[in-house]
Amino acid sequence: MKIALVHEYLIKMGGAERVLIDFLEEFGDVPVFTFLLDRERLISVLKNKPNIYPSFLQRYPLWRQFYRFYFPLMPLIAESLDFSGFDVVISSTHQFMKGIIVPQDTLHIAYIHTPTRFLWLQKKPRFLPQRLFTSLREWDFLAAQRPDIVVANSYNVAHRIKKFYRRKAEVIYPAVRTDNYFISQPKDYFLLVSRLEPHKKTEIAVEAFKELPFKLKVVGTGSEYKKLKKMAQGARNIEFLGFVPDQELKRLYSSALALIFPQEEDFGLVPLESQASGRPVIAFAKGGALETVRGGETGLFFKPQTPQALRKAVKEFRSQSFNPRKIRKWSERFDVEVFKQKWKELLDEVLKR
Repeated sequence: MKIALVHEYLIKMGGAERVLIDFLEEFGDVPVFTFLLDRERLISVLKNKPNIYPSFLQRYPLWRQFYRFYFPLMPLIAESLDFSGFDVVISSTHQFMKGIIVPQDTLHIAYIHTPTRFLWLQKKPRFLPQRLFTSLREWDFLAAQRPDIVVANSYNVAHRIKKFYRRKAEVIYPAVRTDNYFISQPKDYFLLVSRLEPHKKTEIAVEAFKELPFKLKVVGTGSEYKKLKKMAQGARNIEFLGFVPDQELKRLYSSALALIFPQEEDFGLVPLESQASGRPVIAFAKGGALETVRGGETGLFFKPQTPQALRKAVKEFRSQSFNPRKIRKWSERFDVEVFKQKWKELLDEVLKR
């Protein structure tokens, strides 16, 4: 059986790229098709993989800086990819790759991480004329009807798929590699791990801890880094660590009192990495966290999404106790071996039909 994988962009490492690595472990050294490829920003398993095929967009000038402005071309590019000779194509997508066109006798399974965010979940981007925006939404809806099977990465996303695309989705959670994490004695700090971008709401944690007597370590980089550091000026309990290597991050997870998770995510692997380390999560009560954190057992929630609500939750957390072994045991439900087994079962069932 010939399988191909399709991935939106391979230009940096993130949760979707780790899902791709899990797919490659399950299905072997199969080819990967993508819009754009930047090997230097990938970890070795992808950086050194020979059979990754970027689209013709790779030849366009200055694509690293301006690829977002090529959005109007993405539907055309997705439809131009050739999947002749493949029995199964699995697209891992949050934008346009669900719209690929496969031969009649080829099975297409779309693993959708979210309906296209800037078309359905946000305000219209300023640089997109209204007519083009409307055209892209129409194409995106029709593209979502093309896959034979639709799989969502959470029930949260499955609900959105039903709402915007009118399709029922299976749910298979992305994986955490629990064996890579370990339990140790917690120290005296809380931890936040995130890309420092506006939609991650990191400023809520910074504002909250400015008025708390506890330490907060912030791991991550992004466009908000300088702004957040300035916001934290004078707060000696808040430390910005920037990028940290994987081994150091695992140590930080394991030694934290708890993970602070102020954003709404489609799914979110970071809370699971914390729980695989036996550490609880203090999370905003919306989105994927409601599926990955068990309130009162592996963490607690706060709402509304404000510094005041987070401060209250941190104070409440200090009066509670959590069992690291039970927290880790919960995370094992999301282990990579479970992910692989779910995909194997789905593929076997569909091919039998």
